[in-house]
Amino acid sequence: MTNFYVAGEEIDCAIILPHNIIVIDLKTGKGSVVGSENGEWTCESEKNKFTLNPGRKNPYLQAREKKYGLMNYLKSRIDEIFSPQKASQMSFNHTNSYIVFSDKVDWDSTQVDPKIKVWFDVIDIASMPLKLDT
Repeated sequence: MTNFYVAGEEIDCAIILPHNIIVIDLKTGKGSVVGSENGEWTCESEKNKFTLNPGRKNPYLQAREKKYGLMNYLKSRIDEIFSPQKASQMSFNHTNSYIVFSDKVDWDSTQVDPKIKVWFDVIDIASMPLKLDT
């Protein structure tokens, strides 16, 4: 699903897999991405350095809000989506959120807590097929 709103959050893309949902926030840029749970995020290449989302929430905070917004929406409508038997077995806890860049990026995942790395990642669009396979 692409370009939709849920719980007041604009979601660029959501991929529904058999055992997982992936919320994707698309970004334009390339180079080294520096950012953690709190504070400013930057993207720096040989020719350019810029702040991601200046004056707004950083990409991690956006990704977290979008993830939980979609999870809570689905939980609130679980009985409308699934049969009663299936609804009792459903969990949306395996929802991931990725920041996906248009060009090659390098991001050191040790910038965030290991608990976050379970559901969050920063990658480039070329890496997306491999990420989906894993």
